[in-house]
Amino acid sequence: MVRFIDVTKTYDTGNEALRGVSFRIEDGEFVFLVGPSGSGKSTVTKLLTGEIQATGGKIMVNGYNLNNIRRRQIPLLRRTLGVVFQDFRLMTNKTVWENLAFVMRVVGSSGHAMRKRIPYVLELVGLQGKERELPNQLSGGEQQRLAIARALVNNPEMIIADEPTANVDPGLSVEIMELLAQINDLGTTMLVVTHEKGLVDRLGKRVIAIRDGRILRDETGGYYPNAAVERSQPEPAEAASAEEEPVHEPEPGEAASEEESAHEPEPAEEAVEEAVEEAVPAPSAGAIPMEILASAAAMDTAVAPESAAPQQEVNDHAGD
Repeated sequence: MVRFIDVTKTYDTGNEALRGVSFRIEDGEFVFLVGPSGSGKSTVTKLLTGEIQATGGKIMVNGYNLNNIRRRQIPLLRRTLGVVFQDFRLMTNKTVWENLAFVMRVVGSSGHAMRKRIPYVLELVGLQGKERELPNQLSGGEQQRLAIARALVNNPEMIIADEPTANVDPGLSVEIMELLAQINDLGTTMLVVTHEKGLVDRLGKRVIAIRDGRILRDETGGYYPNAAVERSQPEPAEAASAEEEPVHEPEPGEAASEEESAHEPEPAEEAVEEAVEEAVPAPSAGAIPMEILASAAAMDTAVAPESAAPQQEVNDHAGD
């Protein structure tokens, strides 16, 4: 579950990126976040992942209170999130299997868990049979599917997809978006940041429209173009009589009941950064150096793919 309560964000430059933003995303929802460039969409996603902190207001993400989250808890927060980047950010010197195995190994998954989870995820995104290929041997659509598989492989509670169709052909955009909808149907919460009006209209999901750091619309339906958004705002002469748009505000006493998350990291749990920037020592292995991203030797012990029956549900934990 995600909750923003009257969130503001002002950068050191003085730019007021968010101005009293409030919304709530329930577990299992599919939500589009839309708006023009500079509207505050990127700030929202950075706040969700703990990359930056809010100036004011309250943010809850998957049981973590981001207003007073400890630094050592941020990697644990990020384990509950899968991020799909528009520029893919794949490890080009590693195979499809190795890209996924690396992400699982960093969080301490066993070889058995990899052999069980990876084939299932590859089948889900339509990349079965591509295990030994390098990313540059894949088409643009296949690379984006691999990026989605990487975000999904550690069984996150929520996936944040930042312009997931920006670098694929228009014909493949529909397939990518329908794949995200399929993953959502299996129980994973989905937040998709996009400018693709046609795709948003096609799916008919909930849309949060943001502009100039404020939530303008939060409804189920289609994309809200600028003209429609502007028409939805009252003219100065009629502002006093216009009915106020409903905003997701907490019920009386509700915010006070949400205490800091009880999630406490285990002493030996590894840290997982958004781009695998750093890692904390695993329970029985030495520390994983930052240079591992550039070292093929990091995967010398990666488990080779072998046949395994796919899991039935996307939300089955990989580490069982």
